[in-house]
Amino acid sequence: MASSDTDYVFGRKIDRKRIATVYFRNKKESIGEDAWDVSEKQNGSIMAWTKEAAGLLDLYIATNGMIMANRNCNYLFSDYGSQKHIYGLEYLKTDQTQEMFGMFKDCNNLKKPGCEPF
Repeated sequence: MASSDTDYVFGRKIDRKRIATVYFRNKKESIGEDAWDVSEKQNGSIMAWTKEAAGLLDLYIATNGMIMANRNCNYLFSDYGSQKHIYGLEYLKTDQTQEMFGMFKDCNNLKKPGCEPF
């Protein structure tokens, strides 16, 4: 689902610059009404949704258990210009990921403590 197209977030047309916070969750509960399937197999195992927050968007990504990142995570969070935090990185498994070029490109507001588990 990684893409350098700044008009899309995990395959959904969303302005990346509006993403303020990313939350990874290890339980699929309280899923938003606008949720969409972001799993590689498109089987509903990993869902994403957004919530409006002070004119920006919080992005939630959830599965039951660990979220296995794709082998190619190039530009995964690039151009999330308003993003300040990423929470729940302990649920994102990247041990099989081989490419991470530009993963946080132009995430100039991202605060380091939110990324320590990564």
